[in-house]
Amino acid sequence: MGNTSSTPAVTAATPLKPTAQEGCPVKHSNVAPEGCPVKHSGNTTSVEGEGCPVVKKQKVYNVYSQEIDPTNNMPSNPNQEPNDGQKYPLNTTRVTSTIPKGGTDGTWTYPSEQMFFNALRRKGKGEDVHEGHVQTIVSIHNNMNERAWNQVAAWEEALHPGYALDTTNPWLYILQIVTQYTNTNNMCRSDSKLLRFCGRPDDLTPIARLKTLFGYDKPFDRHDWVVVRNDNTEQRYVIDYYFDDD
Repeated sequence: MGNTSSTPAVTAATPLKPTAQEGCPVKHSNVAPEGCPVKHSGNTTSVEGEGCPVVKKQKVYNVYSQEIDPTNNMPSNPNQEPNDGQKYPLNTTRVTSTIPKGGTDGTWTYPSEQMFFNALRRKGKGEDVHEGHVQTIVSIHNNMNERAWNQVAAWEEALHPGYALDTTNPWLYILQIVTQYTNTNNMCRSDSKLLRFCGRPDDLTPIARLKTLFGYDKPFDRHDWVVVRNDNTEQRYVIDYYFDDD
């Protein structure tokens, strides 16, 4: 990790072909046992019987020829080796987050100090980062993501609650929404999970662009988080990160 329209995610079921033991459900007559009942033209391309009927997704690689995970645009096999020119060893232990991971029963795992440092160097942003500061940077990074998820979960609970709200009384309905948004104990009751995310630091959101016109600083980072709900619909959240002088 670290490194809003709703789109239904529809999974098409692939019909299974009958096995040889089951046989064909249609009774044929006057067909030679070894012959095929379907007449083929000369330009028909046959598929080998041992081939898989399911088309596998193509692997995705970055500009460094590394296979990447499409859910977070990070290498599928994270590099835990010391970076070239690294002077001091860094921790390779990864910390488990509280952010539920879509498609699983678990949560997302944060990168280790070594992985974070390698990612900075790979992106050309770590030349002025001392190894002794990486632990603090990673801690801040993880804390920001936890706080961001708490806000996303609060919006999910307000807009897509996991249990029925009383809509017969408008005032009671509004009170329930406000209570869910402000009560941290109810934040994850919608069962929404973070499905995938990506960093887009160079793409300003319309709000960020508008704020710069009024003299505000640009955000130092932007994340697009896609949340999957318990009804399999998806919702995208755009998060701008700003420096806090306090």
